[in-house]
Amino acid sequence: ALGATEKSQVTYHLDYAEQVRYETNRIVPPALAGTLQCTPTEIRGGEYCAHVGGLEHYQRYGYKGIKDANHHNVLDTLSNDPGWIRIPYQHNRLTIQSGHLPHLSTPIESIGQDCRNNDDVAANDSVNHNKENKHTTTTPHKRVILGYNVFFSDIGPLVQRAPEHSDVFRRKVALQRWLLSKTRNIDNNNNETA
Repeated sequence: ALGATEKSQVTYHLDYAEQVRYETNRIVPPALAGTLQCTPTEIRGGEYCAHVGGLEHYQRYGYKGIKDANHHNVLDTLSNDPGWIRIPYQHNRLTIQSGHLPHLSTPIESIGQDCRNNDDVAANDSVNHNKENKHTTTTPHKRVILGYNVFFSDIGPLVQRAPEHSDVFRRKVALQRWLLSKTRNIDNNNNETA
């Protein structure tokens, strides 16, 4: 799950099997991708946007939209590029798309007040006492989405061994980066002595 605060956004990107890329240097998008929008309050902004131009669009803009030769901000194209599908935030909305479509969420303008009662007090909430000595809660307001990817049976088992953003995945990535740094150090030392 991804929690986001006001003014934050999910930058333009393409989902893919990251562990497969680390191991094989091959980018494999999922068959399907999407989100479940979980926050039970009004959200302004934070639209889920996918571009139907797929990999061709992604090739033009690149990861986080930094590749465009004309230095256009991908967000600036939302209003004039008919290839964008824009889906406003709504509690319990499930989005689903072809996995090869690049996507983003627009900046969150505001997150409304939630309406939880005392039975819903979470461990992270701060508890205040009002004049009647009743508990009220104050929570840090976040928009929470659950992202998911569906892979075919040839890639799915590889992803399942180290699901994206899991502890196992983070350890594998850290180990691979460490090994890569050691390999580079060895290469640099060999070049200096040659």
